Parts: sequence; structure tokens; C-alpha cells
Amino acid sequence: MTLSSFACGRDVYSPLKTCEDCLDAYRDWACAISFPRCANTDASAVPPPPLPPPAVMPRANTSRNNFPTLNRTYSELLPCIETCTIVDRSCPYFLQFACPLPGVTAEFSYGVNFVDDASNGGQNRGEPGVSEKWGYAWCNAGTVYRF
Repeated sequence: MTLSSFACGRDVYSPLKTCEDCLDAYRDWACAISFPRCANTDASAVPPPPLPPPAVMPRANTSRNNFPTLNRTYSELLPCIETCTIVDRSCPYFLQFACPLPGVTAEFSYGVNFVDDASNGGQNRGEPGVSEKWGYAWCNAGTVYRF
């Protein structure tokens, strides 16, 4: 079953969320995993502790599409796991959307523990958020969410 086959305008699957919320969250997640956000690879540009390191993935100059490739290697910010969990929280259960689990497989494809504290299961108790006040980003939110 897909969301478009569900009677979104008539039946309510949640007193808190609507089909529009699900579509918005899914669009943001799809953008975060489809459109990479490049990261600074210069170690001197990383703020000193106690700030966490960003969730970056080194990439070669191979392109996933027909756009011109870069002539050098670069780093890509991984999508925030919270971008995925917002879809999971906003969409009805029958879509069977599921995110990878922190501590199991999520660290390989998502930035984890920057917003939600996965080790204790708390929301909004992680590190400083998607970025710190000067704009240094920890992971790719794919949107302007204020986690």
C-alpha cells in the first residue's frame, strides 16, 4: 500500500500527523539521501573539542549521475538519522517505513546521535543539533528543520 492509495482527505491515521506531514517528511528524507552536501576535509577547520566530529564519508570523483565529475576527492556529510526517524514518526504504520538502528547499522549510512540521544532513547537530547550556532554542520538534514 502507498500513501496515495490511502484516503488521506477522509480518514485520519493520527490525531497528531496528517498525510501532508508524511509527504513533507518523506520528501526531505529523499532529498537528504539523494543530494549530497559536501564537507570541509581540512582538519584545521574542525572546531576543537568538546564538539563532536561531523559525520563525513570520503568520496572519490565518481558521479552517480550525468553531471560533470569533480577532479578531486571530497567528503560528503551523511544524512542525519533524525531525517529518517521524522518519516517514521510522521507516516502511517502500513507504509512499513523503517530506519536503520543506531548501534547496529545506522552509523554506516547516517549521522547518528547529533540531535536525538540514541543511547538513551531520548529525543532532542543529543549533541548540539544539526549544526552549531556558527553554521558548522554535523550531518545533512536535507531541509531547514530545527531539530
